[in-house]
Amino acid sequence: MNHEYINPEYFFAVTGSEDWYHPEVPANTKKMLAAHGVSVIEVRKGSDGKWSYVKNSSYNRRITGYTPMSLTGPAAGNDLLKTAADATGTEVLGTLNNCGAGQTPWGTYITCEENFNGYFGTDASGFTPTTLQNRYGLAAAGFGYGWHKGDPRFDLAVNPNEAHRHGWIVEIDPYAPASKPKKRTALGRFKHENAECVLSKNNRAVVYSGDDERNEYLYKFVSDGVYNPANKASGANLLDSGTLYVARFDAGTVVGDNQGTGVWLPLVFGQNGLTPENGFANQAEVLIKARQAADRVGATMMDRPEWVAANRTKAGEVFLACTNNNRRGSNDTHHRRQRPPCRGRSQPARRQQLGPCDPLERGQWRRRCHHLHLGHFCHRRQPGPDRREEGLGQHHGRQHLQLARRHPGGPRRPSVDSDRRQLCQHRRLRRPGQQPDAGR
Repeated sequence: MNHEYINPEYFFAVTGSEDWYHPEVPANTKKMLAAHGVSVIEVRKGSDGKWSYVKNSSYNRRITGYTPMSLTGPAAGNDLLKTAADATGTEVLGTLNNCGAGQTPWGTYITCEENFNGYFGTDASGFTPTTLQNRYGLAAAGFGYGWHKGDPRFDLAVNPNEAHRHGWIVEIDPYAPASKPKKRTALGRFKHENAECVLSKNNRAVVYSGDDERNEYLYKFVSDGVYNPANKASGANLLDSGTLYVARFDAGTVVGDNQGTGVWLPLVFGQNGLTPENGFANQAEVLIKARQAADRVGATMMDRPEWVAANRTKAGEVFLACTNNNRRGSNDTHHRRQRPPCRGRSQPARRQQLGPCDPLERGQWRRRCHHLHLGHFCHRRQPGPDRREEGLGQHHGRQHLQLARRHPGGPRRPSVDSDRRQLCQHRRLRRPGQQPDAGR
């Protein structure tokens, strides 16, 4: 099970005054880090039909913000992943803000790092985020946790590369307690909500994941190798080599038929503008800068693409739940500025002012945001026998989804409402107790 975040007021003695939160004390930061991560536990169903926790199971273990884990795949060892503590760029401490998860056909657990950026910050005078830091919402104030005060690896000015080592999908083998968790860089770095892992008809591993932030994207990974169901060990490193794709959704040809089409765009170095001239030195940088890569190839901005579920009995059929988007119509993706945890509500979002509109085939770019406080479902069917194909197939629903498009290589574009296609059904999609749009 994942331990996504904490409520500091439950961890420390709150006296009633404002002076109770002290992350600058290293022991306090260490305690908060230890409360994050993943728990592997064994449960057993008794003869009475009730489940119970097996306290002394050899499988039980905690994976925290201090647990050593390997960085694997194409980005491992890249200079952007190297720090003073890890000159190789191949080993990182901990996993943070683990949101949804998934199970692989070979029996491992893949957990998703989501809003990792909020734990980083700095008190350095005059600090300005780099373009890469800014694209991932990293800022001096963070979400107000202040961990940089108690642990310098979270200080953006002192250890700027540490944040690049988070935002990945982590694979854990629950049946091998001594095994080391692995951050699979081939699946891309962004704010993963969940990871839906299925097999194509020819047994390639396919992992779908949404980047859960307003105006971000839907991705899928397809492995190069194939899985042998008769040999679970054949899945051991399937997630280290393959192709990462991002979705572009297109309106259909008939207005009002609730149908659309689309394309899976490969995020491959040297293709579609992913070149050194555009800031990508190699495939490792494409994956570390997955958001910028998706911008560059012309993916469709979405309304917080969260949970992806695949129909395991019908290859190529996928459902996506989107939460909301009060920034639709802009290209603004920056986080709301937040006060220290549990000290008040987040500040209103600032929307980017858009310039002149560029004409499209069936309409024009909108200059204003379309407020969307409800979520929706998208349903997609992919043609052909293998999910490796780049055609997205049909997608449809019952209410409107305003599609975002942009010219390849150009700036991020606002959402488009060219013909108000009826594509997706609006639904409220919140976890119990979650505030609307909290921390996104």
